[in-house]
Amino acid sequence: MNKKISVVMSTYNEPVEWVEKSIRSILNQTYDNIEVIVICDNPDNKGIVDLLNLIKEGDNRVVLHFNERNKG
Repeated sequence: MNKKISVVMSTYNEPVEWVEKSIRSILNQTYDNIEVIVICDNPDNKGIVDLLNLIKEGDNRVVLHFNERNKG
């Protein structure tokens, strides 16, 4: 069995397209025993929040954490 690799990334005010491209790139790797942990540091960014929830619905390897406020 292959060891699990965790990829951690944070988001704040990046364009939605960049975040989606980054996450999809990670999920599309040939090594599939991974988890992608995304920390949303701007819960007021509705576009990012909606995207993250949509991606998570389609792939259980995605773990989301939403900070209540920006923590820098």
